[in-house]
Amino acid sequence: MVRTLQSTTASTAKGTRKSPLKVKIDIAQHGINALLARVPAGSGVDTMGFVTQEKAATTLRAFVVFRDVQITDVVTTEIKVFIGSAPLGVNPSSDDRRYVGSFTNLEHGGHSSHHKAAPSFLLDITDAILRVYGSGMEKTGDVELQLLPVSAQGGAGKMGTVTLSKVEVLVTGV
Repeated sequence: MVRTLQSTTASTAKGTRKSPLKVKIDIAQHGINALLARVPAGSGVDTMGFVTQEKAATTLRAFVVFRDVQITDVVTTEIKVFIGSAPLGVNPSSDDRRYVGSFTNLEHGGHSSHHKAAPSFLLDITDAILRVYGSGMEKTGDVELQLLPVSAQGGAGKMGTVTLSKVEVLVTGV
């Protein structure tokens, strides 16, 4: 049986290039304990991939959902997500061990005015939690995420900002 834990955090702050949007999330105690005791699914080389897909589908995972995301200057702005509260520095890259992933909101040409709802984005944060916190993670479940607007065009164009209404954390398989 697969169970899911969920927690939600509201946010009204704005993230900019100089000041990332910081969101603290809380993962339930038994979700953190289960994540830290998690056994990796493996690469599948030893079983030629037959068992790995099923095992990976039932392995404990933690996801973050960013709800109602508003990105200004969507053509030139990408949002990079990092885990942890340490400052990101001038130009953090996707090689940083705190890097979770990125997203952007694609412009829909002339049709964007017809869409009233702001998009939501889902990222898997399991590996990032283990990389950054590992077995040294406090059992409180307090985790901070940083959303950093960066140039989607290699430095060209105006850099936008990011806001969102709430962040949800889902831990599946506990």
